[in-house]
Amino acid sequence: MNFQIPKGWKRVKVGEYVVSVKGKKPKRISSIKTKEFSIPYVNIKAFEKNIIDEYTDGIGCTLCEDGDFLMVWDGSRSGYVGKAIAGALGSTLVKLNFPDIYNNYAYYFLQSKFLDINTKAKGVGIPHVDPNILWNYDLLIPPIDNQQAIVSKIEELFSELDKGVENLRLAQEQLKVYRQSVLKWAFEGRLTNVEVTEGVLPEGWEWLTMNDVCNKIGDIDHKMPKQLSSGYPYVSTKDFTHDLKISFDKAKYISKEDYLNLSRKIRPERGDIIFPRYGTIGKNILIDFDKEFLVSYSCAVVKPNSKLVLSKYLYLYSLSPKITDEIRKYVVETTQANIGIASIKSFVFPLPTIEEQNKIVQEIESRLSVADKMEENIIQSMQQAEALRQSILKKAFEGKLLPTETVVAIKPKAKIIPFERKVLAGKLIHLLHKEKYFGLTKFQKLFYLVENFCEVEYETNFIQETAGPYDRNFTVGFRKEMKDKNWFEEEQKASITRFIPGENVGSLIKDYSKYFRSKSPKIVFIIEQLKDKSTHESELIATLYAVWNNRLLSNKSVKINLLVEDFFNWSPKKIEEFQEEEIVNAFKWMKKLKLIPTGFGKRI
Repeated sequence: MNFQIPKGWKRVKVGEYVVSVKGKKPKRISSIKTKEFSIPYVNIKAFEKNIIDEYTDGIGCTLCEDGDFLMVWDGSRSGYVGKAIAGALGSTLVKLNFPDIYNNYAYYFLQSKFLDINTKAKGVGIPHVDPNILWNYDLLIPPIDNQQAIVSKIEELFSELDKGVENLRLAQEQLKVYRQSVLKWAFEGRLTNVEVTEGVLPEGWEWLTMNDVCNKIGDIDHKMPKQLSSGYPYVSTKDFTHDLKISFDKAKYISKEDYLNLSRKIRPERGDIIFPRYGTIGKNILIDFDKEFLVSYSCAVVKPNSKLVLSKYLYLYSLSPKITDEIRKYVVETTQANIGIASIKSFVFPLPTIEEQNKIVQEIESRLSVADKMEENIIQSMQQAEALRQSILKKAFEGKLLPTETVVAIKPKAKIIPFERKVLAGKLIHLLHKEKYFGLTKFQKLFYLVENFCEVEYETNFIQETAGPYDRNFTVGFRKEMKDKNWFEEEQKASITRFIPGENVGSLIKDYSKYFRSKSPKIVFIIEQLKDKSTHESELIATLYAVWNNRLLSNKSVKINLLVEDFFNWSPKKIEEFQEEEIVNAFKWMKKLKLIPTGFGKRI
């Protein structure tokens, strides 16, 4: 790093500055949480997916707290960094502490190094972080106000990127639906006939079975041949690519003798269709090449009768929703889904003339080629978004994300009074902790509504979480402090994390009136409106308030149809959990009560 660093910054080597501790495998582990084994073992699954499936007694362990920085040290994800959950640190993880650095500044710095660390990992078998690379990175440390300003800019830019990527993913999902719709219409005759009655085949078509239009449907003998280093390829579903082709790069090989013996029953040829019968059912392959090979008995080989049906027509039909319905009728659920040869033979099949089959294939390929081109553009845009994300991080930690004069002179825009926020959070919890639905999730939504509706002048950092607005940095820190200082304890009841007042809660909330006398009427108003609302309803109201406020901040039109669209675009989970009607009703309810945003704060 040979560029000029801004005035007031300092440069250190990561290894000389950071405090690191490697995790270790506990001597005693239980798959069940007990009084003795009560500490979660933070392995990779717990760290990346928040799924805890092992517990320990903590003896001889390295412990981590909520919000600690962890880096994956061993494995394919080496270099990946995230925030910990409280527990005993796993043996493939390292805890990193950056003294006197704003939490998220250190977090984004580590994120900026992931690709470099991961691609330069050491080790032939199991890769691991190369400490010579990690510890020798230059870390630029600006004054704390500058760190906050840089993080704020990163998150502002990332927020726009994330919204763009989310829209791209939504477009990808819509293309999947469109492709299935094209296949459905095609085999109902809708692409080649002007009028089609629902559930009735067009004139000249007839319902047959797959067996009626094929010369043979079968598989090879269920005997695993001896594997060789060369010979005839013997493929299985593991050799099928994402775009429904066969890759012979890592295929098994068998002897000529085994090939000839097994191929007596059935042998795949150009124009045949390979139909997986186990696990990945429905991911079919059209053989459009000439090659001697065999396919595992986990797949059926379907040989179309060329006098009755085009291979491409039958293949495209095999990918259609109608075949999906047929599979559901016949599939057997054991350790993994499987389907028999007899069942495949029984699948219904809509047969038009060969001439019309040709037209249908052309119509399908024309429409799907457009969809494929659109998906290529989407993937390219996603790659560009990721490249831009890395560029933002690179500039941020070279002191180039904000103009130098701005970075040096920057002052916090908002009044930062951390203890007052804790007083407000504590008061809300104390007032509502006995309420039926009040737990961690509802607290987060209520806290957002109170701070924004009452327009408190704090530095907040609400982000777009699945369940609605969430100030992760504050909540993680406050939960740890409230336990340490015995303000509140937490307990898990059913699916709700509930709060229990501790002995020292009075010391936290005693000055509430001093801080919030002028805003108390509005705070009481929000509490009264939400105190009997379920977690579901609270999430609905807080998220609707946030997307409404975002539109005001962006000077965009506020109409209910646009708010509904923004609400569903907040997270894919919203579409699964909420109905348009309840969003509209919540909007009317909020307007009636005048629980209306004013464009206060910043976009989420």
